[in-house]
Amino acid sequence: MERCSLSILPESIGMMKFLQYIRISRNESLLKLPDSIVELRQLRALYLNDTRINCIPKGFSVLNNMRNLVDCPAQMDGDLCSLQELGPLSQLSVLGINCLENVSASSFATKAMLDKKLRLSNLTLKCTNRLGGIAEEEQQQIEEVFDELCPPSCLDWLRILVGGSQGG
Repeated sequence: MERCSLSILPESIGMMKFLQYIRISRNESLLKLPDSIVELRQLRALYLNDTRINCIPKGFSVLNNMRNLVDCPAQMDGDLCSLQELGPLSQLSVLGINCLENVSASSFATKAMLDKKLRLSNLTLKCTNRLGGIAEEEQQQIEEVFDELCPPSCLDWLRILVGGSQGG
């Protein structure tokens, strides 16, 4: 379903119990994942790059067969942070997290438990372009979040994108 001008993923996708792979990349009108995606317990790969999805559903942590998760948005919802949903996903080998500037406390980054993901070989961490226009205090908060996202020593590839620049 890549590049097909998709604007909505139907709730009924949760009925496809044996679905293992979803690539909805380059659907720039796509804003939201259906809550029913957490019913896809066999899901191994989810590619969200080049969409405008800005949150993952609560309960995402039950998708413990997930191996590849690309462009997962970090967001806050009251006292909850989407990074917490990543903690139990121990089978991840490829992980991309974007919108890290949305995380309000570095303690949430710790709950992603990246250091415990012993199969993780490829990690991409991203902040959006607004870094140039933020206060020093907010920039310090973002740096603290990055400091707490400690990848495991088995990592083969690390890419950090901050405001469009690349390092790693």
